[in-house]
Amino acid sequence: MGEPQLRFGTGTTIRSFDEYRRWLANADAVGFDMLTCGDSQSLWAECFTMMTFAAMLTERPDLAITVSNPMTRHPAVIASACASVQQIAGGRFRYGMSSGDSALRNIGVRPAKVAELEAVTHAVRELTA
Repeated sequence: MGEPQLRFGTGTTIRSFDEYRRWLANADAVGFDMLTCGDSQSLWAECFTMMTFAAMLTERPDLAITVSNPMTRHPAVIASACASVQQIAGGRFRYGMSSGDSALRNIGVRPAKVAELEAVTHAVRELTA
């Protein structure tokens, strides 16, 4: 068995795509293995838009939304967005999901229950297969 591989990732929140373009160039140049963003529509730019932008401006690092929630989007919308970004990113895209925090609190929606997380995860996997 080989040595464990140590990888490094970083993420940021975006309000200006000019700033994000510079951030992506710097993060890619220093060799980060993964570039991430969160999903909180009331606080920063829309996450799938950010990942599409990142996919078009980078070639090497993995890209990830860390994390989103199943309460602000229908599973079919999540699956379609993930599949689209995955195609543009050439297989480098990852999608993380949790119960929800600021994205939900800011619009008065309760966090997802475990059963809801499981159901949406299963649905997104089926729809993207």
